[in-house]
Amino acid sequence: MPFTPFHLGPGLFFGTVLFGLLHFPAFLAANLLPDIEPLLIILTNTPQPLHGFFHTFLGATLLGIGFGLLMVRLDPWIQKILQPISLNQSFPRFQIIASAVIGTNLHVLFDAPLYSDITPFFPLVENFLFETVSSSNAYTLCVVLGLIGIVLGTNRLLKTH
Repeated sequence: MPFTPFHLGPGLFFGTVLFGLLHFPAFLAANLLPDIEPLLIILTNTPQPLHGFFHTFLGATLLGIGFGLLMVRLDPWIQKILQPISLNQSFPRFQIIASAVIGTNLHVLFDAPLYSDITPFFPLVENFLFETVSSSNAYTLCVVLGLIGIVLGTNRLLKTH
């Protein structure tokens, strides 16, 4: 995905459509998480490609597991916040962790077609997904998915109140 906020589109869409299967907060936040890597590279002016290990499926999976474990610890607090707006969920640990892993990997899946420095199938160095989707189509898809996700999420909120 081009610019981090665009990752919210697929996150909102799939998180809303699969609300009964995915831990929404873990999944949505995990969709953004891999872009901490390029942000740190930019801020520290480190001479390396922007998309490193956490923009591989292996790295995203490990990042997702770590983040999922954090979300398991934070979940009771998160659910108290979401309960008044009827967005609270009750999932076992594994499902929270799996939601985070799916989110970080979805990020890589959306970024890989756009950036030549991503090696999604590390340790293989070839990006077989590069240029399979144009950046304009990727941006458009993210915006459309985001808008649909907002509509579906708003509908969910209205039905519960």
